[in-house]
Amino acid sequence: MEAIGPTAFINIHSHHPGLPTDMSTFRLVNLKLEGEYNLGQEGQDRYSLGIHPWEVARLAKDNQVEQAIDKVACAMEQRHIWAIGEIGIDRQKRHQHSVDTQKQIFVQQLRLSIAHKRPVIIHAVRALSDILYYKRNFAEVPAWIIHGFNSSAEEGEKLWRAGIYLSFGASLFNLAMPASRTLSAMPLDYLFLESDEQESYSIEAIYRQAAAILAISVNELQEVIFSNFKRVFGAQMEEKGKKEKIIW
Repeated sequence: MEAIGPTAFINIHSHHPGLPTDMSTFRLVNLKLEGEYNLGQEGQDRYSLGIHPWEVARLAKDNQVEQAIDKVACAMEQRHIWAIGEIGIDRQKRHQHSVDTQKQIFVQQLRLSIAHKRPVIIHAVRALSDILYYKRNFAEVPAWIIHGFNSSAEEGEKLWRAGIYLSFGASLFNLAMPASRTLSAMPLDYLFLESDEQESYSIEAIYRQAAAILAISVNELQEVIFSNFKRVFGAQMEEKGKKEKIIW
C-alpha cells in the first residue's frame, strides 16, 4: 500500500470492494460476513468486518451467531482488516423484535474490538442513547465512528462530546436534511466522510460538498480528515507481519 498522506481522499466506509481506485483515494471497504475474499492484493483498500444488526435475526434463527462471532474474531488476525463493522443497534420497527439479541452481539464485538485493538464502525438507527451507554461502559474500545450520520446537531453534540466520531456521506447534498447543519456545527477533529452504498456521488464529490458547507478548501478538509485518520488508525498503519489472506 502506498503511504496515505494529507492529500488523500479518505473514504471511511464503502460497500464496493473491487471498484477501481487510484493512489489519491483510500477506502475502508465493508466486507459481507458471508463471502470469499483474497485480501493479499496490495492496493489502497483496507477493510472492516462485523455482524450488522440487520443480520442478527437470521443468524439467531439459524443458530449461527457463535459461528459468525468466530469469523469476526478470525478476521482480526488479518493485517488488511482495520476495523470491526459495521456493527450496532437498529430500533426501526422491522428490527425491533431483535433488539435484545442485537445488544448481546454488539457487546461481543465490542469485546473483540478491545482484545484486538480495532476501531468500530457503528450503524445506529434510533439508538444513539444506546450507543452512548455502551461508549461509557466500553471505554477501552480504541475508537468509535458512527457512519452515515444524519441527525440533528443536538444529537451529534452528545456523541462528539463523548469522543465519538461522525461520518457523513451523500446526505450532505440534500440541504433540507440535518446532516449539513450538524457538519457546520461540529468540531472537525471528530469528522470523517464516506460514500457508503450509493454510487451517485464519488468520495471526491462528497469532499467538495463538505468543504463548501464548511467554507474551507478541499485541501484543508483533506488535512483535517487525514489527522483524524492517523489518530484513529495509527496502530493499523504501523502494523506488519500478520497474515495477508482471508478466504471463507
